Amino acid sequence: MPIETKESFRWIDNVKRSNALFGKSSQCIHIGDREADIYELYSECQNSNSSFVIRVCNNRKLFNSEQKLFESVSKESAKGFYAVTITDKNGEKESVQVEVRFKKVNVMPPIGKEKNYPKPISACYIEVKEKMGSERRGEKCRVEWKLLTNLPVANFEDAFEKNQWYAMRWKIELFFKILKSGCKTEESKLRNANRLAKFITICSVIAWKVFWLTMLNRTNPVGKISQVLSERECDVLDKYMKVNKSLGLKKSISDYLIDIAKLGGYLNRKSDPPPGNMVIWRGISRLNDLIIGFKLAKGLMGN
Repeated sequence: MPIETKESFRWIDNVKRSNALFGKSSQCIHIGDREADIYELYSECQNSNSSFVIRVCNNRKLFNSEQKLFESVSKESAKGFYAVTITDKNGEKESVQVEVRFKKVNVMPPIGKEKNYPKPISACYIEVKEKMGSERRGEKCRVEWKLLTNLPVANFEDAFEKNQWYAMRWKIELFFKILKSGCKTEESKLRNANRLAKFITICSVIAWKVFWLTMLNRTNPVGKISQVLSERECDVLDKYMKVNKSLGLKKSISDYLIDIAKLGGYLNRKSDPPPGNMVIWRGISRLNDLIIGFKLAKGLMGN
């Protein structure tokens, strides 16, 4: 089937639209998961002078080589190591050491597409692999990422940078999860494109704030709460949680965000992992209801 008739064509369409939007003066770097491992996408990026960092799933043929893509780094020595902290489904954290290998390759097109793509794609294959599988997680759960990029990779620092760029994609997935499951943008009944665009714009701001608060609780838990919540929001939370301010206790960002998470159903047990996006989402919705009730009681709103 022609790529234009497949659902995966949206990846290539995104490359074309992005390049048209930003123009030749800007550098577009397209980052995708294994669904974006499409030879046509690589070719489009190469022809339009765009860059890509894609997690691959297809063990492709290489130009003038008996080895395929995944085996191309088997004889390469590790260029460096770094630690990755992972969390299992029970919330237990484990630090594992991964080794990084990379090699420049010329990737051939799939069988049947050689006529359309006579020249191979010049790229760099990066493999990030756990040194030894954890006995607790099992061999099948071993950390292993395979990336393909047409950006220059000359040393370990370059390879590590590309891997960190790909890791950021998961945060984008979480943002859209909030947008769809929290804001429920897909359930909108709006039929006017202009109104729908405005609705999605407002929801995007809300989704970003929920995601930001969730991450802030993990990255800067002891920061100043004035950076996050208004004085009234803090006051309502203190009253609802029955905090005795006469004791002179100074609450941090984490303290208030845990209170918000509790409003969303978070139990805050010692064994519980940090609150996630959807718990924070429900907590913020509940806090807004409390603030409306507070304002009504104070005569600050309503007729």
